[in-house]
Amino acid sequence: MNIYISLLLDVIKLEKSMELNGIELQMDIRMVNKAIMAKHLKSAMMDVL
Repeated sequence: MNIYISLLLDVIKLEKSMELNGIELQMDIRMVNKAIMAKHLKSAMMDVL
């Protein structure tokens, strides 16, 4: 549940940064994707343990 909430917050931050500047958007998407991947990896490792 927490993963989905933080994911939603990431999307909201992305939308706000979209409005502010389109140049940094691509960087933001990469950062969010990395954060999402890290969260999935972390939760997957927790499930294993």
